[in-house]
Amino acid sequence: MALVVYNASIPATDGKLLSFRHFSFGSHLLKIKQITKNDGKGGTNIGFGAGVYDAAFVLCDYLYRNAKILEGKSVVEIGSGPGLVGVLSSLLCSYCICTDGDDISVDLTRENIISNERSNNCVAQRLLWNVDTDIQDVFEILQAKMNTKAIDVIVASDIIALPYEEAFSDLLETLIKLATKSTVIVLSYHQRHAEIESRCFSLLRQYFSIEMLERSASVHADFLTLPISVMILRLI
Repeated sequence: MALVVYNASIPATDGKLLSFRHFSFGSHLLKIKQITKNDGKGGTNIGFGAGVYDAAFVLCDYLYRNAKILEGKSVVEIGSGPGLVGVLSSLLCSYCICTDGDDISVDLTRENIISNERSNNCVAQRLLWNVDTDIQDVFEILQAKMNTKAIDVIVASDIIALPYEEAFSDLLETLIKLATKSTVIVLSYHQRHAEIESRCFSLLRQYFSIEMLERSASVHADFLTLPISVMILRLI
């Protein structure tokens, strides 16, 4: 069996349906386990999030090319799914906490952290949006590992999406509780249902500035035909 490293310009199959995928960032090769169901969705309780979506790869590519954003920083990933963004971030930052509200995703991310030998500075943790005990657990981990409760960078991909519409307000509250005015939030967004997803942006703009990055510089060339964007948020 041949090892095929992910190449976005050769979409030979729906990668989300594979049990494992391999991603190359510079000299780093990451192997990510995925969970699938026969319905074509991810293998979690909500049906999504257990596979690597295009926006996650785009975010990883941007972070790798702009590594100073994470260098020496404490990082929290929101909605980690299988954890590609968090695992990649752990290569560049001081410490990364990968969070998800779905226990299957948390366990899956934990497997991928271990299999990629990132346990020294990366951990998977349950964080259901706007659940104060889960949020406090994140701060406690940071305190124990880095002697600080300050989150320097928050990363997330595809959290502004139709399946999470009812949780948009909880997402907003979570970001407000996690961030300080010095926290940089880096999001990748794949537009699928613009009218509905715009409601989330309207909520975010009440509390955060949103800088939409130039797509030619922030989005991998193979994805420029797709409506994927990378943006920077800061608490106002």
